[in-house]
Amino acid sequence: MSLIKNRIFKNRGILFYGTSILFALLISFSLPFAFGYKEVDASKESDLQAEFDRLTKALEITKNKGVSLQREKEIIEGDIALKNIQIRQANYQIEQKQEELKLLQEDIDLLEIRLSRLGETIDYHKGLLAKRIKREYIEHRYTTFELLISSDSLSDFMARIKYIQKVEAEDKELLDKMNSTKDNYEIEQEVLADKKQQVIEIKKQIEGQRAQAESFRASLEQQKQAKDSLIAITKNDEKKYQELLRQAKAELEAIQNIVNSINFKDGKEIKEGELIAIMGNSGYPNCSSGAHLHFEVRKNGVVVDPAKYLTSKNLYVYDYSSGNKSIGSGDWSWPMKDPTINQRYGKTPWSWRYASGKHDGLDMGSSDTYIYAPGDGVLAKGTMKCGGPVIKYVAINHGDGIVSYYLHVK
Repeated sequence: MSLIKNRIFKNRGILFYGTSILFALLISFSLPFAFGYKEVDASKESDLQAEFDRLTKALEITKNKGVSLQREKEIIEGDIALKNIQIRQANYQIEQKQEELKLLQEDIDLLEIRLSRLGETIDYHKGLLAKRIKREYIEHRYTTFELLISSDSLSDFMARIKYIQKVEAEDKELLDKMNSTKDNYEIEQEVLADKKQQVIEIKKQIEGQRAQAESFRASLEQQKQAKDSLIAITKNDEKKYQELLRQAKAELEAIQNIVNSINFKDGKEIKEGELIAIMGNSGYPNCSSGAHLHFEVRKNGVVVDPAKYLTSKNLYVYDYSSGNKSIGSGDWSWPMKDPTINQRYGKTPWSWRYASGKHDGLDMGSSDTYIYAPGDGVLAKGTMKCGGPVIKYVAINHGDGIVSYYLHVK
């Protein structure tokens, strides 16, 4: 009797000792895990947005003013101020994301440590308990009959049964808790995987915001150069500015009249590479400031970027950042051999003079003044008044609604 009691009490001591360790472990890990968190400085972000809104409103008011050199300068200055705000906003957002990334990485590091220790502890105690149960209840377990005959009395027998039942219940409870902790371990593994995915996403967001900030900086430089170009060309003179606007308007009207009146019915079939004209300066001084080719492409009457039709070529381009650049993405040959691009399509340092704010074609020049058909089609020629002077032009109907125009030719 005393031997069995001693064994039971000894095993219960081991059980309660192991249980107390595990409970302490579970409590320490079941407490709320204080992941890093930092509130966004909303005041700074809202201040930047408020300044952006104020500048946007002021710019709209400026644009509604009468056309003048001062208005144009104020518009460019307003755009510059807006770009500066956008750069500051982008930088602030990058800082916030970097802080979020830092805290998230700290969470991941702590989670990995926590999971490593928790997994080791669970495995160790589960193995230890399994061995003890196996030894106690398989190898050394007493049968009910053995307990009965070894008991001093019926009450002694019932006490032994109760002890064993209690030990069995406590063992089962401990195993259940271990299994539950194992489940929590797996849940936290999922949390860890989710946080690592968040790291990937935040890094992508930071790269996107950096690219956006770089785009704003490039646009800012363009605005600054546009302002410098405006002052240089107009010599800060209102009369000169108005004259340039008048010339640009006259040229656009002449081009539109050409588009509206051209007739390819009596045109001539032409093949790619055939000579079609010679670069000139027709339309001077109202619609041309020097010898060049204005090359324009329209599809169904709508202006499109000519470079999309021309083969890729490395040429010197005058732009916000002048230099050799790859231009072209189509399959047409170039109308001039190795030209210099004086003004490209779209927004340029000189496109402020056009009502749309963009240049509708490619202006080019070359020491070789011959102009060639970039593709097959039907050729038509003509002239159009531009104020007093006359613009000479040729055009090619390439089919499918695509027409290319060549202005200021001899």
